[in-house]
Amino acid sequence: MDFSLTTNEALALAIFEAYRGSQRVAPNPCVGCVVLDQHGRFLAKGHHEFYGGPHAEVNALNGLTEEQLKEAHVIVTLEPCAHQGKTPSCAKTLANLPIKKVTYGLKDPNPLVAGAGAEILKTAGKEVHLYNPAGYDLDLTQELEEVAEIFLFNFRFKKTFLSLKWAQSLDGKTALLNGESKWITNPLSREYSHFLRSIHDATMVGANTIVEDNPLLNIRMENVDKKSKIVIFDPYGKVLVKEKEFQFTEVHQSENIYYLIDELESKRINPTKQFESILESKVSNIIFLDKTKGFYDPLKINDKLFDKGLKSVLIEGGAKTIQFFLKNCEWQRIYTFIAPIILGQGQSYSEAIVNHSMENKIRLNYSKSFSFGADLLLSGISGNYN
Repeated sequence: MDFSLTTNEALALAIFEAYRGSQRVAPNPCVGCVVLDQHGRFLAKGHHEFYGGPHAEVNALNGLTEEQLKEAHVIVTLEPCAHQGKTPSCAKTLANLPIKKVTYGLKDPNPLVAGAGAEILKTAGKEVHLYNPAGYDLDLTQELEEVAEIFLFNFRFKKTFLSLKWAQSLDGKTALLNGESKWITNPLSREYSHFLRSIHDATMVGANTIVEDNPLLNIRMENVDKKSKIVIFDPYGKVLVKEKEFQFTEVHQSENIYYLIDELESKRINPTKQFESILESKVSNIIFLDKTKGFYDPLKINDKLFDKGLKSVLIEGGAKTIQFFLKNCEWQRIYTFIAPIILGQGQSYSEAIVNHSMENKIRLNYSKSFSFGADLLLSGISGNYN
């Protein structure tokens, strides 16, 4: 390739490149890197491909000679790491090369980096610039945030990134009154839903979804062998007590299955020693729900998910589970697939949400839409933590 790029154009390319690692890098961020020669001509690009593997900068630099790198400009979506982890420090690697300048999109919130990477480069005599959109027609700041949003949220707030996902008709229904919902969306939308599972640590559903649909909840995509986790919102233990009857146990290892349980209520409904034995045997995978305020506290649920090492959870349903997190404003992103059909009377994800003023409406920020055949995917983020 023999063409020149502005810093903004190179950063846009780096963002695009970063997404290529989205299914394999967690809990690390998606990162992309572009290298330009001293005249601004494209030399190479790379991305962080998988957790524990070389970082984006190393993959971009791979195969380039010192002569090519003389006075070169490295553009990367996130500040180069300063510390030695599973891989060497990227900042130190860059500092030892004959490059002239490094531009990075965002400061890394990881305390092990957080400005230290930039400082290493400055000490080595490199020009170091935090991305500034001034002077460019297109501001890429939000795109930089989005490509690494799970990682950034984890470190900034020490919480699990929760995404809500549902499919609906034009009239906002997620199922018929009898619960039938197969299928609202087309195969393309359903295939992308598996991609969404693959970029989250776990998939959550409510107990009724398990009982009524008996889903597998696994990732069914070619060339993706990720073993994701599942979380079942099961306050009364009705799935837990009959776990072996459901097919999700055939495709998920027991250590990857988590339950949200109301300890007192579940024991009241299942007053047997057998149930107590089940609770004891599964205790490391049970998150006991906190009801000290008279209701299940979504903030404490998030804290406990984070304590279990779950950095991101895709909440797929059913309607009551989605409503719970939606009305309590404990979510970070929404993915809603809208099919060009009308169902009439049916179940809705929002029927329990009551607003008496338009000022209280729930709004998606930085929303974007994508077409999947005749279906439309609308996605946006919450403003609760901004």
